[in-house]
Amino acid sequence: MAASHEMTELGEFSIGAVTGRNSVFLLSEQERVAFGIQKRDVRSVVSRAKHIRGTTISTTELRQLANAGEKTWVLYPAKLSPSVEARLSMIPKPERSKVVWFSKRSPWWKVDLGNPCDAIFTYMNHRGPRLVLTKSRIFCTNTLHRFSFHKGIAEEQRASAALSLLSSFGQLMAEELGRAYGGGVLKFELSDARKLPVILSTKSGASGALAEADVALRAGDYELATQIADQFLMPPILGRSWKKSIAGIQSEVKRRRMIRHSSSKRANNG
Repeated sequence: MAASHEMTELGEFSIGAVTGRNSVFLLSEQERVAFGIQKRDVRSVVSRAKHIRGTTISTTELRQLANAGEKTWVLYPAKLSPSVEARLSMIPKPERSKVVWFSKRSPWWKVDLGNPCDAIFTYMNHRGPRLVLTKSRIFCTNTLHRFSFHKGIAEEQRASAALSLLSSFGQLMAEELGRAYGGGVLKFELSDARKLPVILSTKSGASGALAEADVALRAGDYELATQIADQFLMPPILGRSWKKSIAGIQSEVKRRRMIRHSSSKRANNG
């Protein structure tokens, strides 16, 4: 599509942080308190796709999730305290030498978080991938891809890119470029994600449309989120017959998803 741009034109993808032992380095609020670990020794992190229900994510949400028992704190101390050492002692010394990522770090317990994410990309999906914009200093683990926008990419353009992946066009492109894995999951390696085309609308209002889509997604209404994205992005490109064109695109998306899921079932049945 002439109006589309590859994601690599907008920014850079990279893998999320690798802790080496999620069961130790990731904590809920209850675990943090139980070990007496100070808040200065942890950072907000998205460690699972289920933590990002909408089109945006904030540290406030992640703290609420931590309070609810989700592991959305990552251990990131400047130096060892007795409380931090107690948590790290859950990894016996003989085991530490067996973990490749520990040997790559100095000190071994210092997780390389990289820079905070501008957005988080869900690369394992039953539907299509999502680009979730961050509202504050948030990190993610390697169960997700990190995305950093190039300088000069405005807020409206960022919102438009996120909407594009929710749109029928974005879902079709995802089916074309993604790779089918076990259980019918659609997976995106970094190289696949970089090639994904997105539409950057030239009209204002992308942030407002993204906020509407956010409400729909949090309510579990994925179809409505797609309708919102389509209504904002597609009329200027497809013209008066955009609804008819979208119907054709959606039909093709459903066909490809059926093939993906049925192929997975056949493989599982052996």
